[in-house]
Formats: sequence, structure tokens, C-alpha cells
Amino acid sequence: MLQEDLETISAWFKLVEDTKAKYSLIQPGDREWVTVIQSVCAARSCTLPFIIYKGRVHISAWYEEADIPRNWKLSVSESGWTNNALGLEWLKHFDAHTKASQVGAYRLLILDSHKSHLNQDFKDYCLKNIILTLYMLPYLLYIL
Repeated sequence: MLQEDLETISAWFKLVEDTKAKYSLIQPGDREWVTVIQSVCAARSCTLPFIIYKGRVHISAWYEEADIPRNWKLSVSESGWTNNALGLEWLKHFDAHTKASQVGAYRLLILDSHKSHLNQDFKDYCLKNIILTLYMLPYLLYIL
């Protein structure tokens, strides 16, 4: 089964590369990758996006030119990826947006095993705010 999955994934990435080559799609050089952390709730809702730009400070053009809604959460890191501090910031964002619709005493948060979800501050916040965490094995995440 894993071999079949590898073949499927490899075929998909080859399709992406072939499509980029066929249509001469080139990244313009003035764009950077961003990370978007999004969660989907069992109650058929989702949290507002948490976007991490590559940089050291917020730039007003991100909000104005990109027409990003003001209630989305934007943050920065030097790499454009999440880290322990941003993982905790996202968790607080998740908590704020899901607490009102909570049914029962607990909320269940299913996560990948990224290191930003495994640090002690993240775990302590979950414990204090009655958020149960289950961690998926890294190679199983794409199945969702």
C-alpha cells in the first residue's frame, strides 16, 4: 500500500512539474511562500486562517493590496514557516475561535507531529484550557 501511495504522490508532483513546463509558469521572483494554518471543526465550521509571512515585521501592503480580511490572523517569521512561538500563537487563535461553540467539557484537537505542536508551552496551554490533543503519524496526514 505504501508503494502505491508513493507512486500516486510521485505522479502528482510530476504532473505539477509538467504543467509548469508546458505553460512556462515561472515564479516572478517578487513573491515569497507563506504558511497558512487552517483548522476544520467537526461542527462543520472552520477557524479563520492564520497566515505566516516570511519577514521580520508586518507590512501594510499585505493587508491592503492582497485584500485580506482584517479578522484573519497574520504573523511573521524569518523563514515564513511556523515555529514554537507561532504554534502557540495559533493555538490561542484556535482557542478563541472554538471556545464559544464548544459542546461538553473538552475540545479535541487532532494535529500533525510538527515540533511546534510538541513543545511544553503548547502542551501546557492545552492542559490549562481543556483541549485534548491527538498526534497523527507524519506519513498519515495526507490521507485527511
